Order: sequence, then C-alpha cells, then structure tokens
Amino acid sequence: MRHKLSLTLCVLSILSFGLTGNVTAAGIDYTPYEKILNTYVNGEGRVNYQGLKADRGPLDNFIRTQIENADLSGFTDNERKAFWINAYNALTLRLIVDNYPLRFGGIRTINWGRPWSIQMKAAGRELSLGDIEHEILRKWDPIDPRIHFAINCASGGCPKLPKTHFPPADLDRRLDFEARRFVNDPAKVRLDRTQNIIYHSEILKWFDEDFLAVAPDLKSYILKYINDDDRRYIQSHDVKLKTVNYDWSLNEQ
Repeated sequence: MRHKLSLTLCVLSILSFGLTGNVTAAGIDYTPYEKILNTYVNGEGRVNYQGLKADRGPLDNFIRTQIENADLSGFTDNERKAFWINAYNALTLRLIVDNYPLRFGGIRTINWGRPWSIQMKAAGRELSLGDIEHEILRKWDPIDPRIHFAINCASGGCPKLPKTHFPPADLDRRLDFEARRFVNDPAKVRLDRTQNIIYHSEILKWFDEDFLAVAPDLKSYILKYINDDDRRYIQSHDVKLKTVNYDWSLNEQ
C-alpha cells in the first residue's frame, strides 16, 4: 500500500511539473511558434500585427509554456543560442502586440523610448530584451556576430523576421543564411559603383566590435557574405564604407 501511494505521488508530481509549463533539456516545442510565424509573417519579414493581436492566444501560450520556465541546464551550445534568439523574437512580437497599434516611430514609442528595458521572463529569469541581446547573446563565448542578423527589433531597419524559427540542429547554416540575406539586401547593404561606396546599415557600426572580433575590418566581414559579383568589384577597387540612417518604422504589413 505504501509502495502504491509513493508511486501515485510520484506520478502526480510529474504531471504537476508538466502542467506548470517547465521545459526540460529534452527540448523546446517550437511547433506553435512555427505556426504563428507562418501565419502572420510574410516573405519580406513583415508582420500582420493586427491579425496576431486578434488571435494572440497561441503566442501567449507558447511564451508561457516554452519560454518563461525553460530549463536550459542540459542544453547544448546551439540549443541554448537558438533558444535565446527565438525567445527574443517571440517576446518582441508579444511586446508589439501588447501595445499595438503604435504611433509613428514604431517600437521606440513604447515605455517612453525604453522598450528594451521592460522586464520579462525567460528561462526562469526576470530580464529584458536588452539583457538577452547585450548580456547573453553578445557575451557568447566565442562571440558570434551573426546573431545581429537573427534577432528582430520589429523595425524596418532590422534583419527580416523569418517565417520559420531558428532550429538548434541547423543553427549554423541558418545564421549563415541570415547573414547573407542581410548583406545582400539593398536596404541594408548596397554597393554604389558610381561612387565606389558601400552604404551599410547602422547595425554594422553600432556593433562593430562584435564583427571586428572575427574579421580585420567591416569591409572584410561584408566580403564574406556578399554576392560574388559585388565581391570581385570591391576587391578590385578602392571602395569606402558609409552608414545609412536606421529605419525605425514598424515592420508591419
């Protein structure tokens, strides 16, 4: 009888653990998040925030059950990195939905211009989007500057939000893909052959120390991902770099 009682209590304990939304090292269930991205994000990385706000239940539930109490202690390096990238993007979506519609100026109109300092919960910790970006992802050892092409700040100047999540098992290839997509997007990096100037996003300037940790200069980093035709031209000409103003408008459809 005592053995049966102990077994019953053990089963109840396991069921109770599952109902709290804790996610163990077995992995994160990104299926609901994948469906959200496929439904509300278009091929240009723009979001149907109106539709998402009207049907926000799946996003709130995904964050509550898969992000807020996730236990990362047994995760691999790529599993942890993918978790924080996906968490950042999902939490940003929720932040916009919480405040939508926004006035002109996009995300920067939230919290008196300090949206990245709003406290949220992820992996059992109270932190902000700024903490995830600067205290976790940017302090990865070794630094991986490709994260700047993966996290999306809900603005036109940000990297395009993909229609799919960042999968841990294929993370390196996906980050390379997003780096190439960013560098070959004329709105982010554009070679002007008439002036021999590469006009580039302020992201490359703001976080130059991250890019210079893996390349001798920004031009070399750009050359790693730019298309072959532009690469050959840049390598054979004296090309200068110049930043363009960041587009802070909301990345909505």
